[in-house]
Formats: sequence, structure tokens, C-alpha cells
Amino acid sequence: KELPAAFFADNDEIAMGAMRAIKEKGYRIPADISIIGFDDIAFGAISNPTLSTVHVYKQEMGRAAVKRLREMMAGDTVFQKIQICERFIERESVKDLR
Repeated sequence: KELPAAFFADNDEIAMGAMRAIKEKGYRIPADISIIGFDDIAFGAISNPTLSTVHVYKQEMGRAAVKRLREMMAGDTVFQKIQICERFIERESVKDLR
């Protein structure tokens, strides 16, 4: 079967499991398929190939959540959308299409 160009996993652990399964089937990463994870766990930087991932600023998310919770407990009932940006970390598991 023809593989998709890329696999984007819910988290880095799933991405690394997919990398293992894909390699066991004889495919090459990233030559045959690119893999991207989400979370930027430490093992991604030492996997083979190293895992491209989306870094999430978890501490900032936690701070914003606690701040908002305190505001709500103090009576603030205005609904807010809070956005914390993330960062893509390109490593060896994605094919360079440039």
C-alpha cells in the first residue's frame, strides 16, 4: 500500500511507537514517511531518527490556568479565550521538501 506523506501523532510516545512499527515493516523514516510528535519529551531528541515534535509550554499553560481559576473564584464570570503559542522543533524524522 502507498503510505501517506506524514504521520502526526497525538504525543511523542505514540510517534516513537509508530516509528518502530514503520521501521519493522521495512520503511525508512523520513525517506518513505515523515513522523511528527507532540510534547517534546526528552527521548525524542535521542530516538533514531531524532523525532520532530511540537513543543508545548506547559508551565505557562499551568500558570495561566491557575491565574484564571483565581479570577473566577473571585467572581469574574467573563468568558475568556487564552492562547499559549507552541513551537515546532524540526529534527531528523521529517523529510526536507525544499
